[in-house]
Amino acid sequence: MLSFGELLSSEIVAAALGVRGLQTVWVDSRQCVVTDAKHTRALPLTDETRAQAQLHLAPLVKNGRIPVMGGFIAATQEGITTTLGRGGSDFSAAIVGAALDAESIEIWTDVEGMMTTDPRLCPDARTIRHISFNEAAELAYFGAKVLHPATLLPAIQQDIPVFVLNSGNTKSKGTRITAQAPRGRDTFRAITAKTSVSLVNVVASRGVMVHGFSAVGV
Repeated sequence: MLSFGELLSSEIVAAALGVRGLQTVWVDSRQCVVTDAKHTRALPLTDETRAQAQLHLAPLVKNGRIPVMGGFIAATQEGITTTLGRGGSDFSAAIVGAALDAESIEIWTDVEGMMTTDPRLCPDARTIRHISFNEAAELAYFGAKVLHPATLLPAIQQDIPVFVLNSGNTKSKGTRITAQAPRGRDTFRAITAKTSVSLVNVVASRGVMVHGFSAVGV
């Protein structure tokens, strides 16, 4: 059931692009992205995925065709459908891009790339033009929702630049993510935050047996 939406929507996109004259070919993602059996949070099997991508996708690209695939879904080596979890669509793009040794990976979203902070909290937030893999992954892990940290893993392994771009503004340069990024004028690249987090501070009062309290705490 979880795969139907991705399969249907990707076929619609392939047909729509074909009507516009593009040489598109719809490909079932489950033929190309191979994962373990951890359903709803499956992890890709790199070697198996590379072999399948080279078999099903590389010949199409070589012949000037445009493969169109649904994101978020994959399959085990036995052919059982799996899903990649939150951010799975972006993750799918990075997995396939790495398997094909792409020159770059583009993630199209609804914002102007990665921002210096959450624009919903700070209207003065600016787009980060260039950021490193490590910095982007940290921001994603600590609350930035534009990019899931797992998306960067295949790109890091293959050293492939990742671009986060705005689908509503195709002229935007967005954010470029690479292994190294030049230092900017600002002290901090960006500020992020997580909500609903509690801090518990445990302090021993002065007196006898403080060392015992500390030992228990450790």
